[in-house]
Amino acid sequence: MSDNSSLVKKIHASPLQLVIYMTGGGSRLVSDLLNEPGASRTVLEASIPYSGASLRNLLGSRNDPPCDSHTARAMAMAALWRAQTLATDSPPTDSSLIGIGCTAALATDRIRKGSHRAHLAIQTIEATHTASLTLEKGKRTRIEEENLVADMILDLLGQTAHVLEPPRVELTAQDRVQHVLTTAPELWRDLFSQTRQSVYLSAQPTTGLPKAIFPGAFDPLHRGHERMAEFARQRLGSSIDFEISVINVDKPMLDYTTLVQRVSQFSDQQGLWLTRAPTFVEKAKLFPGVVFVVGVDTVIRIGDARYYGNNPLLCCEAISQLTESGCRFLVFGRIDEQRFQTLSKSNLPESLRQICDEVSEDRFREDVSSTGIRAGTVR
Repeated sequence: MSDNSSLVKKIHASPLQLVIYMTGGGSRLVSDLLNEPGASRTVLEASIPYSGASLRNLLGSRNDPPCDSHTARAMAMAALWRAQTLATDSPPTDSSLIGIGCTAALATDRIRKGSHRAHLAIQTIEATHTASLTLEKGKRTRIEEENLVADMILDLLGQTAHVLEPPRVELTAQDRVQHVLTTAPELWRDLFSQTRQSVYLSAQPTTGLPKAIFPGAFDPLHRGHERMAEFARQRLGSSIDFEISVINVDKPMLDYTTLVQRVSQFSDQQGLWLTRAPTFVEKAKLFPGVVFVVGVDTVIRIGDARYYGNNPLLCCEAISQLTESGCRFLVFGRIDEQRFQTLSKSNLPESLRQICDEVSEDRFREDVSSTGIRAGTVR
């Protein structure tokens, strides 16, 4: 019987139901949980997306480093969504549903250039909890590091189940651990649990549906976004609200810590909507008659059948729904592979082009991009 047996039994006796996604370390957690009777009440699913292809399949196309806190949180959010799917007897609002994400870079059969580290995340409908651990290099064997990571996740689970305090894991003076706990406001929980489709955040009260919306990930918000919004405000003669969808088409939902980081970029005086609308058809249902402020790359995707499973009929149907909603697009040019792409030079279905208004290159050009900023190629 392992030293963790008593804690695992308490976890199994709690109402927690969880899905685990981990890569690079900590896998002993799964055997600890499964080796005790009652595991079928607790563990809904466990998976190890160890290869890069497997991890990309889980998290989508964004190329984040495989071992960082954002990746761990995305894994935990994907795990929570899976738990909500598998726990058919529990509503999505059930706080006992847990998603666990762990990504680690531990001792191996060669000298590791970087630090020995692990990022652990637990996601519930109420909060995102991340623990980022840097281990003293050369202090422990691979097995010892594996066991430490597994024990730390188990401690976090025990705290979540309110059956453990304080943590049992012992660290050296050179080890470092940083905890980030983000508890969501009630309105955000409603958004994530599907009981609300949109949330408006601003010190300025909304008087109804906005006239113009600038949707995006804003990861990060940069001067190009700000200049586009100001140009659109002057061109349209109305205020410009921003919109972030917490749901992505091909990626996990945004976790609460990431969402706080995105939201904090906007001032209290700016109108900001959080929605459950990843596609423009869904956005148009929430905001009929609105003008969407977008880059030309976004409009090209709307009119490309590849983004509809290579089904031209679905593409035409989406454009038709956008037209019927009364929505239009104010389209800005964008640098693409060293070439500045504009609406007039783009190959679009005519039905989509008819609901687009172009901002010409001589009126506005800004080459900065969020992708470039994240990659460190643009400041």
